[in-house]
Amino acid sequence: MDEETLLLLTQLRMKLPSATVPHLIDEMKRFYPEIKLNNSTVYRFLHQNDLMNPGSIAIATKASFYM
Repeated sequence: MDEETLLLLTQLRMKLPSATVPHLIDEMKRFYPEIKLNNSTVYRFLHQNDLMNPGSIAIATKASFYM
């Protein structure tokens, strides 16, 4: 995936922290139909960047808000 796709996927994950990977891919295709995403690639990216656990995203967002 290119940098722009990674950024868009990260932003979408922040907006939809409890969404499943297939739902994230569907949303990406809805807004950016030219982007091709593989389930395994998205899972790998989310795991490598600690974006799979919705609870950790909310905690990190709240923590940075109060700093």
